[in-house]
Amino acid sequence: FDRIWQRDIQKGKANPNVLSVTLRVLWKPLVFGGILGLAYVALTLALPILLWLAIGYLENEEGSLTFGIVLAVAFWVVIFAASICFEHKVIADSLCGYRARSIYASALYRKALNLSNDALAGISDGEMVSRLSVDCERVIWFFANWNNLWVAPARLLGIFALLFAIFFIASIGCLISLAILIVVNILLTGMIGKVKSNFMQISDRRVEVTTECINAMKVIKLFGWEEVFQSRISRERRQEIKQLFITAVLQSFWIALNISF
Repeated sequence: FDRIWQRDIQKGKANPNVLSVTLRVLWKPLVFGGILGLAYVALTLALPILLWLAIGYLENEEGSLTFGIVLAVAFWVVIFAASICFEHKVIADSLCGYRARSIYASALYRKALNLSNDALAGISDGEMVSRLSVDCERVIWFFANWNNLWVAPARLLGIFALLFAIFFIASIGCLISLAILIVVNILLTGMIGKVKSNFMQISDRRVEVTTECINAMKVIKLFGWEEVFQSRISRERRQEIKQLFITAVLQSFWIALNISF
């Protein structure tokens, strides 16, 4: 990461793009995960076709035994291969996420060590802790789901094609219900994002107050301000728990909605 970053600076780029540099570092595992995701989509789409062939074979009393054995073996091979592709895709994507987190955390540590006292005066300890812990954790989920940006639409298109080829007019109802589900998912995702944003702000305030309390513990003990700071921290913590509860309710509703559809 540092080598590519310095190379971009030497080429005349005053502010290199962080995402572009990170993608150039992690492109091999990302491409590998994308290939596995494409293979997983193809294998999962092959299962309904095999099931359709199996139903036709069972309805045909004159079907050959060899064809039945081939279908049974094909079912096992496709399911086994799909499981392997999916698990290795998850491993590859998670590996990208943790590598990206390590890259950004290391860069932030190096930046913090090079900052002057005047620059550090404008950054609270709570903000620094939040950057190194919470914000870097978001990087894991971003890169872990990077390939899903195109794998999920490809899978949807394949499912639509199969439904339209098999059921034709009847597939329109599925398309309508799926469109409704997409709209509801967008609304729920926006609500969850707002709640998590509020949670992050409250968490930053709590960490800042806690760090201030620890650094000034002697003064707090001297003036007897323990209950004051305890009430402030408890108030911020109650707000955090409230936001976590709202997030859990929204996510539970989102999961139940997607499973039901």
